[in-house]
Amino acid sequence: MSNEQRRQLHLDVIAEFRANAGKVGGQFANIPLLLLITTGARTGEPRTWPLAYQRDGDRVVVYAANGGRPNRPGWYHNLTAHPEAVVEVGTESWPLVASFAEGDEQQ
Repeated sequence: MSNEQRRQLHLDVIAEFRANAGKVGGQFANIPLLLLITTGARTGEPRTWPLAYQRDGDRVVVYAANGGRPNRPGWYHNLTAHPEAVVEVGTESWPLVASFAEGDEQQ
């Protein structure tokens, strides 16, 4: 998938997520998704990323696996530069300060 195709897929998923209270169809129909709004590391502009997540108590956990590609995803770089972000789950949204798993927690 080209970068432009990936960008369009993200835009389509974001629109569907917001139009349907956090529900999307297609390849993501049965995957819990959230929207992560970060501040661009270089641009300072807001960036929205649809991501699969898991709950860990009160926390939401996302993984910087980048679909198996060798480099970290853009949202990871944004969070390392600006850890303040906003998350949307369903119809709820809240601000957060990202933390990064290390050591045993990372495993």
